Amino acid sequence: KLPTFQPNGKPETEFYYGASSDASGNLYFPTQNGILKYDYHHFKRIDQELSIITQYDPYTNTTLAGQENGLAFISIDGQKKVYKDASKNLIITRPTCFEFKNESEIWVGSWENLVVFDRKSGTFSDINRLFNQAPEDGVISMDKDAKGNVWLGGTDGLWYFNQKTNQFTNLNSDTFQT
Repeated sequence: KLPTFQPNGKPETEFYYGASSDASGNLYFPTQNGILKYDYHHFKRIDQELSIITQYDPYTNTTLAGQENGLAFISIDGQKKVYKDASKNLIITRPTCFEFKNESEIWVGSWENLVVFDRKSGTFSDINRLFNQAPEDGVISMDKDAKGNVWLGGTDGLWYFNQKTNQFTNLNSDTFQT
């Protein structure tokens, strides 16, 4: 039988935004009241801040969580390392999606834009400062295909990043043939 999560002895009423798992199989559920971790025995709240997305980071063996104006890397024992966009102009609200571009870069999508997090410096940059053409509005989802290309969807339409040419293409309705 699965355990129930009942904070303060009351039935759970949180809004769940998704789920992810780490290398050990623990599950992470971002909610309006923080992140719940399930280790197949117990639920435990490991964070109190609203998060819309969590995703396993294979480069650091941590779980990445999108938080207000930034990111949190959460270790398997629940320790957090938080990076905030001090300007509050790049990550205006909470991230909606992540893509691990390589060991040093994480692309971070939000309802407003797409930014790059540089692990070495711990800073955020607007993607449009790095590329001539890139999504300018919200990026809600991203996924890397088998060839390493990144597909992005959001308020600015569907975009494709070609890994070989290092270029973005906006795939509008004229691009698709039925």
